[in-house]
Amino acid sequence: MRPWLTSIILSLLLGLPAAAMAVDKPYFYPYVNPLEATVMELPPYRAPMIKSLLIHMWDRSKLFLKRMGGVILLGSVVVWG
Repeated sequence: MRPWLTSIILSLLLGLPAAAMAVDKPYFYPYVNPLEATVMELPPYRAPMIKSLLIHMWDRSKLFLKRMGGVILLGSVVVWG
């Protein structure tokens, strides 16, 4: 058997039970009273308006084509040329 494989198997066989015993200690998860737990409140969800969504999509599409238009054109010339 390869030495690296032996070391992996040995570390798993010895390390997993030790890690399980270490995590089971109470100082890893102190008791929290559910009534005192911190709850973050979120504002009510509002769906985006269609007009603003379309404007944003149009702007992002223009920006993408401005940045990548040359690369797309060059790739097309290389492929078809």
